[in-house]
This record gives sequence, structure tokens and C-alpha cells, in this order.
Amino acid sequence: MYLLYADDSGVSSDPNVKYSVLAGFATFENQTFWIQNAVNEIMKAHIGRADLELHASPIRSGKGIWRGFSKDKREAILIETLQYIRNNYPRQFILLAQ
Repeated sequence: MYLLYADDSGVSSDPNVKYSVLAGFATFENQTFWIQNAVNEIMKAHIGRADLELHASPIRSGKGIWRGFSKDKREAILIETLQYIRNNYPRQFILLAQ
């Protein structure tokens, strides 16, 4: 069975919003263990912990809990996570975007 993660950014019905994005990925259920382990290792390498949710907007802007981490560390987490996805596509991920 495949699992799907999807998220959106922007409001398509708001004429003042320039962009609206829907994106996500599908992965086979037995891949979640390996994906989570890889993400945990990325987090531990950069901030010494793996118990925070990865949401690009707060990480990038340094909002909330992410305020306590340097911009360099936050950017490194995002870059390395995206590199992991790129390096494991399409073996682990089927990417979706609109």
C-alpha cells in the first residue's frame, strides 16, 4: 500500500495571493521507516535532536521553536532533506505538485 503526504501553501480563491501550491509525495508503506531514520539523522547532525516537525516556512523564517537555531543550521536541514529526497527519487518517493 502507498501512503500519501500532501500540503498546500497559499489560498487559490484569494485574488490577492499571487501563488498557490499543492505538493506532496507518495511512498510505499515499508519505506517510512527508512525515510524517518534518514530525516532523524539529518536533524541530529545539525541540531542534536530529532523531535521537531519539519515545516519549511517556520524553519526558513526562524519562527517558533526554530528561532533558537541559527539560520545556517536551519538552511542546512532544509537543503540536506531536499537532497535526500532528490537522491532517493523515484526509488522511495513519487513526487506530486500542482
